[in-house]
Amino acid sequence: MNRSGVVLALGALVLLAACDSSAPTAAPSATPGLFADRPAVGISSTWTAQNGHWTFTGSVDPQGAPTDVILDVGPGPQTLRQFDTHLPVAQQVVDAQSLSITTDQIPDNPEICVRFAATNSAGTSFTQPLCFPHDLPTFSPPGAPLVRIDSVAPAANGQWTVLAYIDPKGATTDVVLDVGTGPATAPTYTAHVSMTKAMTEAASLQVSTEVPNAEQVCVRVTATNSNGTTSSAPTCFSPAAPS
Repeated sequence: MNRSGVVLALGALVLLAACDSSAPTAAPSATPGLFADRPAVGISSTWTAQNGHWTFTGSVDPQGAPTDVILDVGPGPQTLRQFDTHLPVAQQVVDAQSLSITTDQIPDNPEICVRFAATNSAGTSFTQPLCFPHDLPTFSPPGAPLVRIDSVAPAANGQWTVLAYIDPKGATTDVVLDVGTGPATAPTYTAHVSMTKAMTEAASLQVSTEVPNAEQVCVRVTATNSNGTTSSAPTCFSPAAPS
C-alpha cells in the first residue's frame, strides 16, 4: 500500500470513529409513571340513598401511573366548593375501571355536594361537583292517596285538633293520625289515631286528640289504599306555647 492509501485508510477510520461516537446509545429503561398524565375521572349524575346510606358511582383512568381515588363531601351550593370530608374509594389503581362507594357519612345539610378526586404521580384531577338536597321529597306511587295537613290548633281539655285534606284517588282508603315527639328532623310516632276508614271521595277530615307531654310534639296524617301509602310532611309544635 502506498502512502496515499494509508492516509485514506486512516481518514476512513477517523470518520467511522466519529460516526460511532455520535450514534445514539440504548435508551435507559423507563421509570413507571415518569411520563404519566394526570388521571381522568368522572362521576355519574345518578345516585341512590336508602336507609341512611348513599351510593355514588363513576370511573377512573390512571393514565399510566398508580392512582388513588377519594370522594370529597361538603355543603352546597356548588359555587362554595368546600369539601371537609374525604372518603377513600380506591388505591393504587393501574387500569381504567368503574368506581363505586356506599357511605353513611353524608352530613345533614340542606344541600350536599360530592366529587371524586384522583391522584397519581403527575397530579390530581377532580370531577365537577354533584350537588343535591339532603332531604328528598317523597313521591307517591301512581294511584296512591294524596294527603296534606291544613291546620293544627289547640282544643278543649288539653287536646289538639288536626284538619287534613285527603284525596283517595278513587280507591278505598283508610286514614290515621300519627302522633309523637320531635325533633322535627326525625320525629318518633308512638300513637296512631283513626280518622276514617274506607273513604272513596276527596274530603277534609278533622280529629281531636291528646298529645304527649313533651317539649316538641309532631303529627302527620297517613292514608293507605290498595295502590300505596302516603304520609303528609310532619307538623311540629310546642304544646306549652301554641302558635
